[in-house]
Amino acid sequence: MEANATVLRGDDCGYAEFTASVDVLITRRHTYDQVTGFDLWPCAGNRVVMFNSRPIALSHGPGIQLHASSEPPADLLRRLSSEGCQHAYVGPPEKVGAAAANTDSGSQVPC
Repeated sequence: MEANATVLRGDDCGYAEFTASVDVLITRRHTYDQVTGFDLWPCAGNRVVMFNSRPIALSHGPGIQLHASSEPPADLLRRLSSEGCQHAYVGPPEKVGAAAANTDSGSQVPC
């Protein structure tokens, strides 16, 4: 990819700082399917909730907190809040963000 050509090897472009700033990443099934093909799980150390309406066998390893949910987005955020979540990232923006958070797409939102 052209955009990646200018990134120095080992530079995460702020990803570690970003993931440290949220309590949970909320995504969709398609994203999960894509990242399972990566050599390294990009969300290790983060709690991840995946929107999914079908049963799924979750495949993950040590240090991975992955959960599937078919809850309506507002209910999910209320539940996460009751579990101590203060900041969530909801994305990818074009698919999950605005619908889940009822806010700007792909935003950090309060739980």
